[in-house]
Order: sequence, then structure tokens, then C-alpha cells
Amino acid sequence: MFHLGPYYGGYHDNPVYLPLFWPSLNQSLHLSVQHPGMFDPARHYAFGTDRHFTEITADEVEDITQAMKIARVAFLEGIEMLLLTCEDDAFRSILARSDESFPEWVWSEKRHIIQAVCDEIKKGRLVFVPKRDDLRACVEAMQKRRRERPAPVARTERLDPRPCAQRMYGKTPRVPQNVRMAFDAPAPAALDDAQPFEYPSGSADGGAFQIASQLTKTPNVGDAGTWYTNPGSGQMRLYGDAGAPVIDLDFDHVHNGLRPHAHNWNSGVRDGGDDVVPFSPWNP
Repeated sequence: MFHLGPYYGGYHDNPVYLPLFWPSLNQSLHLSVQHPGMFDPARHYAFGTDRHFTEITADEVEDITQAMKIARVAFLEGIEMLLLTCEDDAFRSILARSDESFPEWVWSEKRHIIQAVCDEIKKGRLVFVPKRDDLRACVEAMQKRRRERPAPVARTERLDPRPCAQRMYGKTPRVPQNVRMAFDAPAPAALDDAQPFEYPSGSADGGAFQIASQLTKTPNVGDAGTWYTNPGSGQMRLYGDAGAPVIDLDFDHVHNGLRPHAHNWNSGVRDGGDDVVPFSPWNP
């Protein structure tokens, strides 16, 4: 059975993929929403092509799954359009495909039925199945973006912590000589020759502790008109016509009580302080 997982209102790799699924919102509701046990991603993706579904690789299935998650968001955002084109019985029939049981009051009004359908799709107990062409277009766009993304530069040098410790504390910390291992005789109660750390003037400014975070730092230069997603923090950055940052979307921390929040870039400087602004994750 196809397992899409629940949707908690987060974000995906790039919101520009959402319009690729808008044509799928025009297809019949009976075709577009299915029970996950009735959906095979490889078969659906390969149908109508010169490839057999058994030729779809595990990496492609992973991309298809990510594209299906984006398609689900497109469906949830386009639900208002479906309300205008679909009858009550269509939503009632779709809800009946779920394995869950619903109280009588859910079936009594259209708004309750539609809300239940959306909840089942969010939880992954029903699956929005886009048109095959739309699904393939999204997968191909994600793969193309991944190919064009610069490969990270491998770090071949090994970091020696001793010089950092010498700069921070003025001396290299050492283990007291009177500390013994557990299988030796009991150690004395007082560590007579233990040397405390000292902070001399002009000690480290914190840069030594940022080595790890720099490995996943969001680039300050990118392809014009593209988004970059930081694999560590999840931060999304939009690059303008000159390849410089214009917008940052931050999700992993609170700023001025806002999570998520956005920063604008002006003349190479990122807004901070009270200039951060709120945004909806799917309407940045």
C-alpha cells in the first residue's frame, strides 16, 4: 500500500512546483482521490510511456513520493475551486473510500463532508492522484534542479582542535595527573594539580564554534530566479536577477515571536530586528 504520510502544514522543496498540478484539479474527483491501497506510484508514473513500471528505480519512486506530497498541497489549496464544480454526492462518494468510520453528523452537511475529505487527505488515508503528465513534469523539474545545483565542495583537511583551544584559553587543557582509571586504586579526593581554564583578553569571538554550521550555510550567490533550500535548517532563499539573495524564509527558529518568518534583502543586506515579517508557508 502506498504510504504518503501525514501533512502538518509544512513546506516542500520549492513552491514553484505547485502550479504544475493545477491542471489536475480539473479532472473528475472520482479519478483524482483514491484509497492508498489502490494506488501504485510506479504503475501510475510509467503508464503511457515506453517504460515498464518495474523499470522505475527506488530513487525515482522517492521523487514521485515527494511530487505526490506537493500535489496534495495543490489539492488542499484548490479545494475552493472544487466546491464550485463538484456536487455533494461526489464528495460523499470520495469520503466513503476511507477506511475510517464517521459519525452521522458528518454526512449531514456538505461542509462537514468536505472537511472530512480534506482531513483524510492530510492524514494520508486518502490520496490525491494527479494526472500522469503533471506528475512526470514535477519529477522531471525536481531532477533537473538537482542536476543543476552546484555540488558541495569536499573538505579534505582535518581540523585540529588544539590550536583553537590554545587561542580560546591561552593554554592547552591537560588531564590532571592524579586522576586514575576505574580499575586502578581509588583517586585522591582533591585534584591538586588540576589546571583551570583561563580566558585571556582578546579570546575567541565565537567563530571557532561555527565550523559545523558553516558546512550547511545557505549560499549568498545562486541562479537568478531560483530557490535554494538549506538541507540543515530548511531555510529557503530566493535569488534575484543578479543572483544575489532577495528573500529568506526561515522555519527552524522564532524571531520576534514569529515562526516561520521572512527576511527581505536590500542592497546586499538582510533585514533584521523588527523588520522580519510573517508569512503563510505556501504563500510567501
